[in-house]
Order: sequence, then C-alpha cells, then structure tokens
Amino acid sequence: MTPSVAQYAFIALGGVVLATLAWKYPIIIWNLARTSLHNAFSDIEWIDGTHSIHSFSYVISRPHNQALVEGVRLKGRNKRNRAITLNNFYLRSLVTGETIKGEVNNLEAEEVEIINNGTFSIAFRFPNEDGRLTNNTISGITFQSFLERFGQFEIVLEVDGQHHRLLYDDAKTKEWVTSVQMGLMMPAPGEKATALPRR
Repeated sequence: MTPSVAQYAFIALGGVVLATLAWKYPIIIWNLARTSLHNAFSDIEWIDGTHSIHSFSYVISRPHNQALVEGVRLKGRNKRNRAITLNNFYLRSLVTGETIKGEVNNLEAEEVEIINNGTFSIAFRFPNEDGRLTNNTISGITFQSFLERFGQFEIVLEVDGQHHRLLYDDAKTKEWVTSVQMGLMMPAPGEKATALPRR
C-alpha cells in the first residue's frame, strides 16, 4: 500500500465515523444547539441550572423515618437591564395532566415583576396528600407517588408574553429520586462529644 492510498483510506474512514456520529446523534446535537441559542437570547439566567439536584425539594421526618417530596424550586436572575414580567407559571404533569401553580419568593401571584438584574425563586409545591404518614409534621407526596404521577412533567413560564417550556423526563426524575434515596441510606452523623478526657 502506497502512502497516498493509506492517506485516502484514513480520510474515508474518518468520513464514515463522522457520518455515523452525525446519523446516530442528530437529536442530541440539535438539542444542544437549540438550548445554547435559547440561553443566549433568554431574559432569565437560571442559577444552578434548571435540572440540578438542588431544584428537587424534599422534607424528612426523622421520628417517623419518612421522607416526602415537597416540590420543585428554581432560582433565577433577570439578566436584562430592564424589568421583566412573569405573566403565568405552572408545573404540568405529562402523565396525568394535573397542574400546580407556582409561587415567586413565597408569594402567590398571577403576574410578578422582576426588576433588572434581580434574583427570584419559583417554587411548585406538591399537594399534602401523604403528610398523614407523619401526623402532618411534614407535607408532600411519597417518592413512589411522585414517580407515578410526575415521572414526566414540564414547567411552563410565560415571560413578557413569550412561553418558555422546561421538560423533565422520567430519566431525570428517577435520577433525582435515586440520588436522594442513596443519601438517606447513609448513616446519620453521630453527636459531637461534649465531654472529653482531660490530658
């Protein structure tokens, strides 16, 4: 095999690999490009991102050995040099179709104005349907109920009349639940000693 033939063979092999990758991952490449473009022109910068484990809110009752899913919380910042208005915002299950209205900075409101460069927190709290398991010392739904009813959901935000949709598939919700449950299986830290032998 001459060097020129080997060179053409490597070029052809590279082309085949590139074509295979482009054919196998067009959706991933398209989604990455679309997300990057959307973030560049979006009014909102999401602190910690929209799919971080920190956006998943749960509560624990140690005496009852019970943990419940409280809701989903997103922290954002208006990155514009002008105020923006959150006209409407809700979480909608793609499994059952039920919707949950959101709160901004713990305030229930239909329209909320966010000042320029202002930070805010949007919370979507699940109904207190399983709080009875802890004598209502905490509120929320069980992890199993969360996966069955909200295994796939979307958050819809209407900002200055424009709709933004954040999709959460069952892979993400299962990842959230698994991460939390693994953390709950870890032994609780022991109490710090208050009496030590004098040396």
